This record gives sequence, structure tokens and C-alpha cells, in this order.
Amino acid sequence: MIDPHDPLYENIHKILGQKDPDKLGMVYDLAISDRNTLEDLLEGITSDDETLRYNCFKVLLSISEKVPLKLYTEWNTFYEMLLSSNAYHQMIGVKIIANLTLVDNEDKFEDIANEYFALLNGKSLITARYVASVAGIIAQAKPHLREFITKKLLTIDKTAHKNKDLIVFDAIDSFESFFGESENREQIISFVKKYLKSSSPKTSKKAGEFLKKHAA
Repeated sequence: MIDPHDPLYENIHKILGQKDPDKLGMVYDLAISDRNTLEDLLEGITSDDETLRYNCFKVLLSISEKVPLKLYTEWNTFYEMLLSSNAYHQMIGVKIIANLTLVDNEDKFEDIANEYFALLNGKSLITARYVASVAGIIAQAKPHLREFITKKLLTIDKTAHKNKDLIVFDAIDSFESFFGESENREQIISFVKKYLKSSSPKTSKKAGEFLKKHAA
């Protein structure tokens, strides 16, 4: 563990407070081997300093993507963020927990799955979009939950969000990642067809591309 007074450690703190993404790789490398740095990142993701908060999130997200086991012991930290009324905190919990399902050998996600996907119809459109966009990661990590996840994504039709078509765009992306293995292909196809004439040009285009590839 690095001495907190070590010049390298102090330099890491300077990097996290600056808008210089090219240097975040140094923080990542240190966090993998040094507990103090990792704890600072976990503390920093709720900081009032926007630059510090965002940099800490970027490094932690990268860790969750490349070495998720490094953060698995911090599951409860991200679960608590998931339950926050702060949409930014929710987003962090949503994205990192999705990556942690890849190493979830204790089936912790199964205990929170309903809470997690309830955010599709929560107050924040942004959070709902993130849930829809990472659903495919979870479906691949936990094949036994594919049907459950599919049903949750299909409920987007009933969401109270005015711009639900944007959530659908992300859901189609997730369907793409596990459609070949799904036992609910007909329901997915029927769902996507509804959005061929979406009010969102992006969603309409995405629906058309998906159906061209899979409906035949």
C-alpha cells in the first residue's frame, strides 16, 4: 500500500481534480494495486466537485469493466447508490452493478433484480435509459434471468415517461445482444414493430435495422 504522503499519491489527487482524461490511466493502474486509492475513488464519486466526481466514476467504471472482481466486495456501496434519490448516483449504481453481475457468484443481483428494473419506470428518464442499455450485459452474465429481463423491458410500453421511445432505443440495443439465445423472440419482434414509426427518428431507425436483421 502506498504511503499517503508519497509524491505519487499526491499527484493522483491532482489528476482527479483536473479535466485531463489522458492521465486517468495512471489512477486506474494505482487503484488496482493500492487500497487507499480505491477508497478515495469510492469516496470521490459522491463529491460536490463535478470534475472530481466524474473522474472517479470514469476510473471505477473502467475497473468494473476490466477487473470487476476488484469491486465486487463493494457491491453494497453501489446498491445504496442505486436506491438514492439522486439520478447521478443511481446511474453509477446501475452501470457498475451491471458489470459486477459478470462475477456475481453469490447471486446478489437476484436479490435486487426487481428494485433494479423498477427504475425503468422511476422518476428519472436518464436512469431508465441506463437500465435499458445495460440490460443486455446482465442477460449475458445471467442467462437464467433472460426471460425475466425481457419481460421487464417489454413493460416500457406502459412506463409513465413522456419520452419512452428513447428508453426503447436502448432496450433494442440490449435485445440485440441476446436475441439469438432468447426464448421470447416473437414477443420482442412484436414489441420492436410498434416503434417503426416512432416519434424519435433514432428509435424508428433502430427498430427498422433490428427487424431487417431478425424479423425474417
